[in-house]
Amino acid sequence: MTKRYKHRQKRRSKVVRWQKGMRFVSSIVAGVCVSTALFLIGAAGGYSYVAAHHLPTLDVNRLASQPHITEVYDRNGKWLGNFARSEDFESIHSLQEVSPLLVQAYVDAEDKTFFKNPGIAPLSLLRACYQDVVWHHIVSGASTITQQTIKLVYFPEQQRTLERKLEEAVLAIEANHFLSKQEILIDYLNHVYFGKYDGKQIYGVKAAAHIMLGKSLQNLTPAEAAFLATIPNNPSEFHPIQHPHATLTRCHWILGEMYRCGTLSKAEYQQALNEPILKELKHPNMPLFGNHPYLMLDDIQPLVAQLLVDHGLYANRESAINALPFSGLRIYTTVDAHLQNRLEDILANNPSLSNCNLPNPVHPQQYDLLEAGMTLIDNHSGGILAMSGGRDYRDDQIDHANLARQPGSAIKPILDYAPAIDCGQLTAASILSDRPTIFSKKPLFAPKDDDGKFRGDVSVREALIHSFNVPAVETLQKISPQLGFAYLERLGLPIGAQTLTGGSSLVEKDVQLASAIGGMTHGLSVTQLTDAYTALANQGIWRQAYLIEKITDANGHLLYQAKPVSRRVFRPSTAFIVTSMLEDVVKRGTGWHIHQTYPNINIAGKTGTTDNEENGWFIGYTPDYTLGVWTGYNHNQSIPMRVYQTKMKLWEAMMKPLLNAQANFPVPETVTSALICKDTGELANLQCLMTHRAVKEYFERGSVPDKICSRIHSPIQTESKQIPSNLPVPLPDDLWPEASQPPDLIPGLTQP
Repeated sequence: MTKRYKHRQKRRSKVVRWQKGMRFVSSIVAGVCVSTALFLIGAAGGYSYVAAHHLPTLDVNRLASQPHITEVYDRNGKWLGNFARSEDFESIHSLQEVSPLLVQAYVDAEDKTFFKNPGIAPLSLLRACYQDVVWHHIVSGASTITQQTIKLVYFPEQQRTLERKLEEAVLAIEANHFLSKQEILIDYLNHVYFGKYDGKQIYGVKAAAHIMLGKSLQNLTPAEAAFLATIPNNPSEFHPIQHPHATLTRCHWILGEMYRCGTLSKAEYQQALNEPILKELKHPNMPLFGNHPYLMLDDIQPLVAQLLVDHGLYANRESAINALPFSGLRIYTTVDAHLQNRLEDILANNPSLSNCNLPNPVHPQQYDLLEAGMTLIDNHSGGILAMSGGRDYRDDQIDHANLARQPGSAIKPILDYAPAIDCGQLTAASILSDRPTIFSKKPLFAPKDDDGKFRGDVSVREALIHSFNVPAVETLQKISPQLGFAYLERLGLPIGAQTLTGGSSLVEKDVQLASAIGGMTHGLSVTQLTDAYTALANQGIWRQAYLIEKITDANGHLLYQAKPVSRRVFRPSTAFIVTSMLEDVVKRGTGWHIHQTYPNINIAGKTGTTDNEENGWFIGYTPDYTLGVWTGYNHNQSIPMRVYQTKMKLWEAMMKPLLNAQANFPVPETVTSALICKDTGELANLQCLMTHRAVKEYFERGSVPDKICSRIHSPIQTESKQIPSNLPVPLPDDLWPEASQPPDLIPGLTQP
């Protein structure tokens, strides 16, 4: 503990004893100012006395300490990172470390009576109170440097209300009693905020001088001192890069105040006005966030800021983000640090990604990187276990895990087939047409598959397994786009939905048939689509994906606790039947690559591809986890076929430690099975069985076909003889619907 801190610690007990007797007096002093403006001396004094009883206890050590860094933890309490870096905050311990010009620049511009006033400026406070009464809000400042120090430490949300001004005034009077003016100045110069510069949020004059000017505080010119005193008044309005004219205007005004107060001679003033201060700004090549940059900067930070705004702690997201690095919060997430590290390592070191960069079509001298975004969700809670938006934040700062892209065929299970089965319009055995079809002429919409072929009549299962487009559009047409999107809304994807970080997603004109195969305006993000799929893994119950578990202040007081939404979207039978079809997608359909790697694991999933192979998707799940993967280029270039299966490889690598051969998707009691003719969707007869046209299919009880297939199938040949097709042999009981009795003989068997 430094000598300065020890000195203050000794005064701690004196502060507490003095406050008991003098806080009332301090509150009356502030109240008198208000009473003069309002002509209500007694009421104002009483009001301020009540307000004082809700104030935090003044802690002189807290004023002297460094700002409390906000820390972020994973689901097990393991440290993930913070929003501050050592170069963003550097403290001073004595005014001897600071040029006298800088001290006077702040005093002359912010508080000319600083060395004489009792911590407040009564006339300025009167003006602020009058404005609050007349205009119903504070329209001009009333803060002394002492009040500003109190505000920076105790009230970082920067609310401008009469009550807050009174609270600042009471604490400022107390601070002025126990601290010297030099100590107050040191505290102020250490906590003053300079906003965001080159992607870094800067606190304290020492860090500002180093980062912005490349200089120490002892060797400042008058213009540099005025410049450093300019920005804290309003870091957004006086940003030297975004608003250079406004910044320079106020800087010159401060120089004028320094001249009028006698700090500068006329010659020094004129010389300072001519100094090109904005041209002297530095842009150091400093590192970006070192710990999980996509997660910390693009996901957690804006989410936490919005939560704090929603709970009334800050006026807007910008002010919340500005205060986050040193607001002393403790943020507990749903992330698993081990899995997060694994995911980031997989994305950073995948050769298929790094070896397939293409020339940038907009800037040919640069590369268009083959990128990926991935999100892993715990099905049972909805908690996001790991998420990353790209390969390397230094090369590409776009968060692809939360960037909306057209989903292609990955939308089919949740927009087309699951709603159709859930509302009883189709079963997995229903027959659909895969033939050339014009669904609309203006604009022309006649979908086809990549190979340009059509398969005629196909079952719903086969259509989903092989991702045929015409049957998917026919399905959405059958139930109507409005009903399909109503199901999406139940999955947390309403019209007007935004990505996790506020990007545009579904819009009104997406309610059309083209969306059946992913033809959307913006599309969905990996996180959104992965979250929707968890309902299929959860027997039809959707649990809202969430990232922030809780937020506390530096003292452990709870500020926010997650209460994620959950609701039933699909019947358990629907979720199981669609899952069984998606298991076949992995076993023998477009997701076959996964099955080759993990042949004995129950995995369900769906691929997605858009026109010209611009987007590659795979959303795969087990009973416990759902992992979504997107791959593609920022400039929508085609993914080369030689690396098109990269999405599968990324999924396999990430899921390897999480796969459990013993985990099965539970079969609901409402599900039954039956042997079906795959050509007609009807109950199979013996000939269907003997000609290999019979398949086992799952149904919701009561939806099993009641008609037996009567189609004549061509007999098959064996090496020795032709199998008779008209033998009256009953099928085994377990191949018939559980709710019906098998007939003694199978009718309709005749020799073709």
